[in-house]
Amino acid sequence: MGTGMSNPKPGFFSGEIRSKEYGDSNFAFQQAHYFYFPAWSILKLFMDFPCAENRAFDLAYMTEVDPMWNDDSLSFIINPEALLFGNPVSQAACAADSVAAAVSTPIDPLFWCMGSWGSFYPLSGSMSDNNPLNVNAGLAARMLFKLGRESLLYDVGINKCASNGVVAPILTKSNYRIQQVRPVRGSDCIPIGRSSLIWGAGKNPPWGTSKGSTDNFLWSLTRRRLCCVGYTLN
Repeated sequence: MGTGMSNPKPGFFSGEIRSKEYGDSNFAFQQAHYFYFPAWSILKLFMDFPCAENRAFDLAYMTEVDPMWNDDSLSFIINPEALLFGNPVSQAACAADSVAAAVSTPIDPLFWCMGSWGSFYPLSGSMSDNNPLNVNAGLAARMLFKLGRESLLYDVGINKCASNGVVAPILTKSNYRIQQVRPVRGSDCIPIGRSSLIWGAGKNPPWGTSKGSTDNFLWSLTRRRLCCVGYTLN
């Protein structure tokens, strides 16, 4: 949006990424913002199509004011089932999800996995990775899971007769794609969990771009939408 926020402490508002040379493990933390950006509605196109979303541009969520995003322990309040998947067997299953996302779409029953991006849990801004592409794509996916868990994002790709979507506390991964907009525009929509080795070449240049600094990412969301339209024939 062309604006910035003051940083009360290193790594809080602007985020941080640390490698093992600075500690015992890789670590990253980023804040996230969720915007409504209905392109067709803004352009006044396809407005007579009954399945098109009709809403205005808006900032729907920002994690700076959410204590659960900034603290892994507090995030346990909304994802207590994370205890079931914090073991080697559950995490090993994510290898299959990674392969599936690389060649097609992720495996929805493995709902705790983000393929090559790691685990959905905890639903906070912390990740055990230091690759900016994987970190920011993974946190974008976590934001979708978190909003669904808090009943702030309805899934419109499950029930065609529910025009406004249904509450989805478990993310149906195959219904969503993300496309990188900044710092470098991407040309493909990425399934959740697809390795950045496939789509990430040149997408985070060290010198920055005219659109903003590196490690500050913007993603465009595309989601599946089922719609039921009735007609009366005279």
